[in-house]
Amino acid sequence: MKYTINDIATVISESIPNPSESGYEIFVGLEHYDSGEVKVSRYGSTANLVTAVKLFKKGDILLARRNVYLKRAGLVDFDGVTSGDSIVLRVKEDLSNLGLSSVDVQKYLPFVLNTEEFWNYAEKYSDGTMSKRLSPKTLLQYEFEIPENISEKNDLLWAAFEAKESYRKMIAATDEMVKSQFISQFGNDSIPKVELSSLCTEFLDGDWIESKDQSDSGYRLVQTGNVGIGEYIDKSGKARFVSEDTFKRLNCTEVFAGDILFSRLPEPLGRCCILPENFQKAITAVDCAIARLGDKCLPEFLVTYTSTELYTAQVNKCMTGTTRQRISRNNLAKILVPCPDLTAQKSFVRVARQADKSKFELKQAIEKIDKVMRALMQ
Repeated sequence: MKYTINDIATVISESIPNPSESGYEIFVGLEHYDSGEVKVSRYGSTANLVTAVKLFKKGDILLARRNVYLKRAGLVDFDGVTSGDSIVLRVKEDLSNLGLSSVDVQKYLPFVLNTEEFWNYAEKYSDGTMSKRLSPKTLLQYEFEIPENISEKNDLLWAAFEAKESYRKMIAATDEMVKSQFISQFGNDSIPKVELSSLCTEFLDGDWIESKDQSDSGYRLVQTGNVGIGEYIDKSGKARFVSEDTFKRLNCTEVFAGDILFSRLPEPLGRCCILPENFQKAITAVDCAIARLGDKCLPEFLVTYTSTELYTAQVNKCMTGTTRQRISRNNLAKILVPCPDLTAQKSFVRVARQADKSKFELKQAIEKIDKVMRALMQ
């Protein structure tokens, strides 16, 4: 039987004007959502927040209403506050008049909000031009089907989710092993340290590309959203381009396979990735810094270093901004990087590559689980 979200849930808009003094320590901003995930598990602190935010409670569902093509919605299992660009949904306590269990619906709704059908609806009916937003009213009008065997389906869906979580933990443990190995070998004072820019033949910002400069083909525009933590995120379905003529007119800088891109915002600041082999012709946005290494440092060695606390501590000291923090290219250039001899780097990179193979297999297993979950929701 079909229901609207308005039938089974309400939008909560309880404003918290002074979040740092509210007694709530957890803040969920748009940067803390993971695209396509049914749970919000990352968060920041309210300590430095100065603008009004919305309250949410454990069991609520948060949805990022801005740029819905990023597909950000999930259940929270903690109390806290969230951005004004989030919608807070709370399942009604009593749904017996509809012949439904609120517990079952609460478990099921996050999966509904992560279907392609829902996000297509959200994108179609979002308002605005430059930065489209989904209104609460439009969200509440969304109609979907609740199966008769909802309890059984919930069991299957959440079992699949738990399996994914176990694989993610294995990936995280692999990352921690590699970082620990790095710090053990290269985190002491006996290893010489040099400024990041000194390791590069080129270290420069990407290009300032406005919406009017973009086209449907030509040079791929790589943006901050494509820069993951140590990995390139393709997002080819949402790719943006500039034409050959625009590339020449704006005197853009082409990026190549093997280049390292540093994202100067948003969190985590300074994250970077290596552009993959067989990379198509492309440029990058101004909020990314392009690092083209010389012969003193291996790309995989540098990228591993950027995942350590040694690197993060330096980045945190030179952040600027209040409402939206960033790191300038000049400050990034001065970050100190351990620079052992190439023999030691190559030995470490062999370990890192083996770890990457293990992570790749785990990620493939996660993709298979995602396919099962999508099939269950059809």
